[in-house]
Amino acid sequence: MVGGSEQRAGGGERQGAESVIPAKARIHAGPNNVDSRFRGNDEHCRESNERIRDVIHAQAGTVIPAQAGIHVRSSDMDPRLRVDDGDEGAASAFRLPPPPPHHLLSVRDLGLLPYARVLELQRELARERITGELGHDVLLLVEHPPVVTLGRKAQRGGDGTAKAEFLAARGVELFEVERGGDATFHGPGQLVGYPILNLEQHRKDLHWYLRALEEVLIRALGRWGIDAGRAEGLTGVWTHGRKIASIGVHARGWVTWHGFALNVTNDLGYFDLIVPCGIQGVVMTSVERELGADAPSLDEARSDVVRAFRDVFGFAAETDAESAPERLTASHSRIAP
Repeated sequence: MVGGSEQRAGGGERQGAESVIPAKARIHAGPNNVDSRFRGNDEHCRESNERIRDVIHAQAGTVIPAQAGIHVRSSDMDPRLRVDDGDEGAASAFRLPPPPPHHLLSVRDLGLLPYARVLELQRELARERITGELGHDVLLLVEHPPVVTLGRKAQRGGDGTAKAEFLAARGVELFEVERGGDATFHGPGQLVGYPILNLEQHRKDLHWYLRALEEVLIRALGRWGIDAGRAEGLTGVWTHGRKIASIGVHARGWVTWHGFALNVTNDLGYFDLIVPCGIQGVVMTSVERELGADAPSLDEARSDVVRAFRDVFGFAAETDAESAPERLTASHSRIAP
């Protein structure tokens, strides 16, 4: 690993150690443009994030023990980081690595939270994972109010203010972030997962990590009877030519953040506001659209995704008491594991 190097799906660059994680995303649509239910006091959000981090840190000795994408184009990058593009890489066969000797995972369900707050939390946890302050992996699960995020591959031409105003008029925020990939949408009814993993404790292969996230979602969808798989040359999960899940990740020092979004019961009409993942003519679908009345609830989907995540990454199965991810809210200052 080249000291201070940075990895992401859709491009690569080198930065100094003093800029481990960028402080803020570029926010086009401010909180005054969105539904008042989703607005939050900045100081309150910081305090709430600190409470969540306290809970995650408190689990270091008690979380479940384990048995157990990123394309870099810069020619001067460590050769180990030169992998297929996170959005254009070949959908190669997925293979599980040997389980690590000992590993820990904390799964946290954050409920419905604004994108900006969870982005800040991801960066805080990733920074702590990089420095060693946080000694175990974390999987954050969340729903977001309507928001469009632009990855590093998204076209930045044109009038960004006009685009932001267009989305804000429809109650949608807009962010430019460091993850790989292009444009995507998050909204209520969509299961979003943000793994904060140290790949040095799994497999130091960023292309493999993207395939592993796809595998998690393919296995969960299979449990519900949806025949899902990969599309050659594209990242994400598809079923019969329709895209049901998107993936966009970022990593630094082999520690990951950003992640995946699985369409469960969300309103697919919002995808008409963008070109999803930069793929012209792509047809988006959801679990609910594929299965109708037989679709699992979001809570059921969440539990099955967590189970598949543990299987793929080699974490031990949860106990009965831990079969559902624990929910953290702003009112919780301390929750026992």
